Amino acid sequence: MATLDQIYARVEQLRDELAVVVASAKLNPKQITIIQGLSEINASLGVMRAGEFLALSDGEDPQDADGTGTFISALGRTFASKLYHIGGVFNGDLKWGANAITGELEAGDGAVNLTANGLSLYDGATEIGRFGNLNGFLTYTTDTYGMAMGDSDQYMTYDQTNGLKIYGALVSDREILTADRTYYVATTGDDGNDGLAVGTPFLTIQHAIDVASTLIDARNYTVTIQIADGTYNSAAINLKEVLGAKSVILQGNVTTPDNVIVNRSVSAGNYGMFNIEGIQSIYHIQGFLISSSYNGFGIYVTLGSVVYFKFINFSTGLVVHLRAGDGATIIIEDSYEISGDTGAHIMLQGNSRITAWASIAVTLTDTPAFSNWFLSCTGMSIYDISSGIISYNGAATGVRYYGGSMSLINTSGDTLPGDAAGSVATGAVYT
Repeated sequence: MATLDQIYARVEQLRDELAVVVASAKLNPKQITIIQGLSEINASLGVMRAGEFLALSDGEDPQDADGTGTFISALGRTFASKLYHIGGVFNGDLKWGANAITGELEAGDGAVNLTANGLSLYDGATEIGRFGNLNGFLTYTTDTYGMAMGDSDQYMTYDQTNGLKIYGALVSDREILTADRTYYVATTGDDGNDGLAVGTPFLTIQHAIDVASTLIDARNYTVTIQIADGTYNSAAINLKEVLGAKSVILQGNVTTPDNVIVNRSVSAGNYGMFNIEGIQSIYHIQGFLISSSYNGFGIYVTLGSVVYFKFINFSTGLVVHLRAGDGATIIIEDSYEISGDTGAHIMLQGNSRITAWASIAVTLTDTPAFSNWFLSCTGMSIYDISSGIISYNGAATGVRYYGGSMSLINTSGDTLPGDAAGSVATGAVYT
């Protein structure tokens, strides 16, 4: 009986001879089956067995009775009466997870095929993924190189020509919009309604904002919250991020703003009737009379947020009508009214800014009084209104402006409302 060293030497000799045979015969790799070459001791049988090192065949594997192909595999091992190999050829394609005896696909009836197009993933008989040439897979009809997965017509696309497409239904807890969306609010409504029609409105503005911010993916469509005529008494209204919205419009009655009254009837900190803090969604507030029973601000913008407004009547009870701070911006879109006394109409702090679009008329009703200033601009903030952009119609009392150090007030020579001159600190600029 040959010793183990003699067997090992013979293996080395066969390996050299194999290299010569393969080179001379130019064998197709599918005609070669490599099986684990390590020896092992079968403790139960008490014998030493050297594994089968190599088998050459013409389309038939010694362990493949039906001749469906040649396996490239590790030593076959029997588990639950089935003989498995790491890889194999089945119906002309190289697969992983094939059963060497039956040719069945294992590992959950899945397989990975190497084909002329590249690498294909299968779930049973269905191709569910491909890496390489995607021609013939899913909706691809021309040679396109990349990766695609799934088996439906819904997909995410990175590059439409040579990039990534992931097919399959997208699971999300948000409704994905395919058109602009309007939610309705009315004093006769109910926050248990869907808010999607005039006949099924929400009761509160805050609930409509909450629904838009948590239940939809706007996909660059505009979301409008339409508020019917009436009086809405509430705590501060917090404007929230609406995922993917092109813009969010809070709209009352743009023809007769006084018909939609939003009144801060609950004291809840030093905030405004409308608060927008540190979000990227762009809000447009229009068509309201804003008042307060508990002081506070009318529109409060901070932490880099941006808000547009027009057709607003700033009425009684507010300590400041418009406040921007910490890098926020307020943009005046169109005409509005000031009818209530206040500490300041505009307060800019902390690198914030207010600006306006062309041809805006500001109506001052009942000679409102500004107990501090019409405009306060501090902390490197900017009031930038070009000459002739805004016309102030009506009288007011109070100091016109105050400019803190490092601030800029650009009126381009126009006179701000009030009956007393303003002042600026050292380092401020007033023009």
